[in-house]
Amino acid sequence: MLVRSFTSFLHLLKSIFRLLEKSPPSRLEDIIAASAESFQLDRDLMNRLLDFKRKKTRLSHGDIEELFEEYLDLLYEVIGVVDRLSVGQK
Repeated sequence: MLVRSFTSFLHLLKSIFRLLEKSPPSRLEDIIAASAESFQLDRDLMNRLLDFKRKKTRLSHGDIEELFEEYLDLLYEVIGVVDRLSVGQK
């Protein structure tokens, strides 16, 4: 569930760039880097999630739970980013 959700999360980040009328990066690493810089999101966390998604990292059950909790906090941060967008407002 965490991996599938993170895939959707990356698509969401690309969509935020489109809403801002910016060309979104295509590579996952670039999406993470641009989002961390543009929206002050936790780049290290997103890279750990990407490594887990790509099966570059093996985690214990406890580590997965901790990663998921951090991911939930990240989701709330992105909600805040979206709430602060001034798209299409004149």
